[in-house]
Amino acid sequence: MRQLIKEAEGSSIFITPDGPRGPRRHVKQGIVFLAAQTGRPIVPLGVACTKVWDFQGNWTNLIVPRPFSRLRIIAGQPIAVPEGADRETLEKFRAQVESEMIRVEELARAELGLPSEAPQDFGPTSQRTAA
Repeated sequence: MRQLIKEAEGSSIFITPDGPRGPRRHVKQGIVFLAAQTGRPIVPLGVACTKVWDFQGNWTNLIVPRPFSRLRIIAGQPIAVPEGADRETLEKFRAQVESEMIRVEELARAELGLPSEAPQDFGPTSQRTAA
């Protein structure tokens, strides 16, 4: 985390906020903590692709776009986390980032005519378990 904070000086950082251990589409608090420490806003991205290779993992799936597939990337509204935020405030912003990421991914899916994934495993209340 210290290195990321140092690297944030003068550059942009891209993070997969659900982490390698999942659960899928559940944002961890680290990205919000990093934003509070660096003063950088979080810009949620939604990504959808028409044709993918889907590699099933123990914790999460890895999706790789296939050649010649259509791809949509939609940026949500930047979310600024206040410096020195306490745990309760960090949790509030974590939930906001998660909600916005879900929203913009659903927009990207809709633009490509893909079905919604929202009912399956979206949101902080989902109880998805590893297969």
